[in-house]
Amino acid sequence: DTVVFVEAFVVRVSNAALLETGVSPLGQAPNGVTPLTILACLQDPEKVQVVSGSKVVTNHRVNATTSSSFKKPVPYQRKTTAHGPQGPITATDIAYQDYDAVIRFSVTPAIPEANQVALAYSYSENGINVNDNPAAPPDRFMFEWKGSLVVEPGKPAIAAAHQEQDTTTFLMLTATIQNSVAD
Repeated sequence: DTVVFVEAFVVRVSNAALLETGVSPLGQAPNGVTPLTILACLQDPEKVQVVSGSKVVTNHRVNATTSSSFKKPVPYQRKTTAHGPQGPITATDIAYQDYDAVIRFSVTPAIPEANQVALAYSYSENGINVNDNPAAPPDRFMFEWKGSLVVEPGKPAIAAAHQEQDTTTFLMLTATIQNSVAD
């Protein structure tokens, strides 16, 4: 049976970085976004961030799922007030609060012909983005992408995306045929 290694990466790219490569955030021809455009943007960590990723190994036509959850400590500004002889005294310090983050990736690969891997996938993630200002609460986000596509083995493909005002977040999938085992 054939073994397939599938990787999923969530990559957030600033729309300004896409414009610098000649890609319009509105998807206008002739220069639409490609995996190579996103990979080129990775050269500048100020403009792109790999948010998360998951990897699974499974057999041809066999579903595989990976799930992870973790707590992320987030700093926040805490004020305390004490009453002194001259009135109230307010102190400010930084404390940490744990937030849950969950990633789930499920995929069923199939090899319809040589040099092709068909992927039926589901990727979901919820988590937080920490603000630069500890007085502000963190921004929560959730992605849930499902679909299917055919990829060339070993080459990344854009499976889904979500665009916000200043950034576009992409789900990129790569499938590598590792080996074939005789029955």
